[in-house]
Amino acid sequence: MVEHDLVPAGIPNMFLLDVMKRHLGDRVGHIDFSPVLPFTGENAARHETMVQRILAEEGLVAGFAWIATFRSLVGVSMILFDVDDPEQAEAARRAVNRMCDEAERWGWSEYRAHPSLVDRVAAGYGFNDGALPRLYRRLKDALDPAGILSPGNHGIRPGAGQG
Repeated sequence: MVEHDLVPAGIPNMFLLDVMKRHLGDRVGHIDFSPVLPFTGENAARHETMVQRILAEEGLVAGFAWIATFRSLVGVSMILFDVDDPEQAEAARRAVNRMCDEAERWGWSEYRAHPSLVDRVAAGYGFNDGALPRLYRRLKDALDPAGILSPGNHGIRPGAGQG
C-alpha cells in the first residue's frame, strides 16, 4: 500500500501532516471540519458553498477533499492557520464552529471531530431525546465500568445514569 493510501484505508499516520509542513512550514496548524452528508450533487454543492463562504468571511484558506462511500460523502476541510497568530487561530475555531452550526441545522454531523469540538458535536445528537448518546454511554459503562479508557473521547463520558 502506498503511503498516501493509508488515510482513506483508515490507517492512522502522519503522511498528510508531513506533506503539509513540507510545503507550508512547521508553524502551520489546522483544524478539520468533516461532516458526513447524503451522497447527492446538491448536498455536495451546498457543503462546499457554505465552507467557502465562511472561510472567506473569516479570512482563511483550507485544503479540501471528498471521501465517498456508496451512501454518503465526507467533505474533509482542513482549515489552515498560523499557530503563532492568536487571531488567526481564533478565526479558525470560530469558522469551524460556524460550519458545525450550519451542518447541524441540515442534519449533518462530523465523522471525526477535533478534540476541542467533541462535546459540542456530541451535543448535536439530540434526536429521540438523545437516544444515541445514551446508548453510547451505556456501552461505555458496560465495557469500561471504571471509565478509564479514553474518557470523553468523541464526547462519550462514563455514567449512563447521567442522562
